[in-house]
Amino acid sequence: MGTEPNHMTDPFNDTSRNLARWLQEAGRRTKRSAGSNNDDGKRDATHSWLKCARQKGIDRAKWPILVALLAFAFLQLFYLEVRLDVESIRSMIIFVLVNGQLPPV
Repeated sequence: MGTEPNHMTDPFNDTSRNLARWLQEAGRRTKRSAGSNNDDGKRDATHSWLKCARQKGIDRAKWPILVALLAFAFLQLFYLEVRLDVESIRSMIIFVLVNGQLPPV
């Protein structure tokens, strides 16, 4: 009796038993869910995987699309500005003399 721990004085006895029971129940639930061939569970897992993959694809494609749109907007602005600058230039008529005379028209 002296070498055996007293259940009343051992504060970890109940905690150890509760932990062991909890681990056993968690193991049973894991085996049950892994062993069952539930099509809904597979469909949900596949759906969540596709949703995650789609979201990653959108996140990955977001920045190149934004950069392309920004470049396109800049090129349109640049084209418009150059075109307006060309239109605002005053026209000049230049006569080129060929052999000291104006070319025949």
